[in-house]
Amino acid sequence: MKAIRILRSLATLTAAAGLVTAIGVGTASAATNQAPVGCLGCITPPANNNGAVGGTVNMSTCTATPTIYVTSGVTGEYASVTSKGNGVWSYFATNVTPGTATVHPSNGCPLGQWSPASVSTYVPPQIIASAPQLTYVMPAHTKTIDGFLIAAGAQSKFSDLKLHLNDYGPQHGNSHQAENTSYLSTGSTHLTFNIPEVAYNMKLCSSFLCPTFGHADYYVNDMNLSTTAFAWTDAGTLQMTASFESAGSELKGFYTNALVGETDSAMPDADINNATVTISLLPVADGAGGITFEVSGPPTFQGTIQAGGPCSVFGWDWCDSLTGYKGTISSAFSNAALAALNSSAVQHEISTQVRPILTSLGIGNVTGISVQGDDVVVAYS
Repeated sequence: MKAIRILRSLATLTAAAGLVTAIGVGTASAATNQAPVGCLGCITPPANNNGAVGGTVNMSTCTATPTIYVTSGVTGEYASVTSKGNGVWSYFATNVTPGTATVHPSNGCPLGQWSPASVSTYVPPQIIASAPQLTYVMPAHTKTIDGFLIAAGAQSKFSDLKLHLNDYGPQHGNSHQAENTSYLSTGSTHLTFNIPEVAYNMKLCSSFLCPTFGHADYYVNDMNLSTTAFAWTDAGTLQMTASFESAGSELKGFYTNALVGETDSAMPDADINNATVTISLLPVADGAGGITFEVSGPPTFQGTIQAGGPCSVFGWDWCDSLTGYKGTISSAFSNAALAALNSSAVQHEISTQVRPILTSLGIGNVTGISVQGDDVVVAYS
């Protein structure tokens, strides 16, 4: 108790000499940017060896309540925040591991941005450290435009889109699998990907006692893009629908067993009628002063599988089993489309097509956008 009284007396004398400046409800040394434990009016750090972090946030005209998360080493905690009026908030995190602490702000207003994005301060044991001020900057200008106007730029970018779905090739052993012969191509991007072959065990029941008649193997055969259509939706996304041509059998079927290997004679082929892939694209600020479009949600593959012969082979219904193969095709395409269309090269090419439209609307350096139904609100400087 005597030691604490001494510290309080020293703090009071130091403050009187003008060497201590206020931070929130505590005090901080002007020379060290730290507040000693026990100083008059300070929040006391925890009884363990940890310290604390305090600071201020200037939200300007943004009326949102900031969220402050403080990390140090492998630990972190949310700070308590208190409004000081006129858009200024103070915060305290009271159980911070000693070392360099980073303060991460979040929860601002639409189209604004944090400046800086985070701040750091050193926290000694049982010391209240003061972090640099955080500021939330609202945009200098905003403009509301019809989303279809900027969607036209993305639509122009994909005028050269090519899609090819295939995993059927020359026989090798007991397989016709042709690895990585599917591709998506647009602009400078040409991405090959693999659709796995599917092999179904031809058993009439699920019991291990049921004999197998062999395996039915299926491959996607030479599906190519025919047309591409675009629509700006009420949800504020650009929906791209790519339709495939129908020529020949899109699914090649083969029968395999231990005696004959893989043969084309016993298993019918199948068609995929009205095959389409659908991709939703969401407008976003590209971080370089423009607007691009990112894939929103997983792309999907649709189509109706039509048997090219009787559905029963040796009493086994291959038509019923093949229905699930659409999911395999859709998954392979979805992964490839996400990788290609969200790549930096494609994103930059979309932004390049959108920029002339923005310039014609008097929009300069884009700092953020907000999609509001059919409209897009653009923040710019």
